[in-house]
Amino acid sequence: MGINANRFARWVLAAVVGALFLATSATGSWADLVTNDVSLSYAAPGGPTQALNNLGTLTASSINGTGTGAGGNGTPVGSTLMSATFTVSAAAQASPVFSGMKLHWVQKITADSCPANYMGKAPTFPVIDPPSGGWDYEYVNPATRSGGIAPEYSVFQPNTGPWYYNAAGDAKFSTPGQSYTIQDQPGNCPAPGTTSFVTFLVAEPTQFNPGNSGALQPGQFLLLAGFSWQAPGGSNPVALSPGIEASDFNTALTNGGYNNISATYFGIVTVPEPATIALIAVGGLALLTRRRKAA
Repeated sequence: MGINANRFARWVLAAVVGALFLATSATGSWADLVTNDVSLSYAAPGGPTQALNNLGTLTASSINGTGTGAGGNGTPVGSTLMSATFTVSAAAQASPVFSGMKLHWVQKITADSCPANYMGKAPTFPVIDPPSGGWDYEYVNPATRSGGIAPEYSVFQPNTGPWYYNAAGDAKFSTPGQSYTIQDQPGNCPAPGTTSFVTFLVAEPTQFNPGNSGALQPGQFLLLAGFSWQAPGGSNPVALSPGIEASDFNTALTNGGYNNISATYFGIVTVPEPATIALIAVGGLALLTRRRKAA
């Protein structure tokens, strides 16, 4: 994470299980990637496991800055801008799955030629970005990690987990159950140095079923879909498999000071029993009715 962007690439992850292909525009300035693997399974206690194969669509772009003035692309020279948005499908919005989970972005740095300090020194890679408690530069007094979090980093810290954004950042960039956006703008390392990132959309369970050994448990999150990118840019973004990335994410969590949570690439989201969901819906409707009458 950081403030800065030098490449113009764009790709798309579409959510239906299937193939992977790459297409480049005639100008060569855009590169589109489409993969079909954003899916999960959910179940109510005592109920059957159901597959949701079309959770949504993930689009992402990485732009090398050519300047903010006339003729530039709006991103400062010497920085790379990454932006991604996950749009939830109509099928997922109509399902009960969001009654049993929250979606977040999680990012790790896998290599860095000019690393930021964490606890007064360069971190061991891979490392969650930002690490527990934040990077030193996120504080008003970076050298002593004191003075509180600087205002410009208030969407990241303080945080309750390894999520890229804290609750304030989630509220600013996402609409729960509909769309989730992440942006990062790191300054580029002096040539020929690079910084390599992996960014994933993940599910944090909010309901649990101890009787289902296949269900997500407290202290776990589910990797859904992600991609790698680099600052400065120089190659197309690459879609990544959750199964391949889970182990490395757990190493990154440890290196980032998160010892009580782990990443997994398989797990069933527990949702409330249908009767409970119905009661919640009726309660919400009743509250809305009372508010309207009061108005």
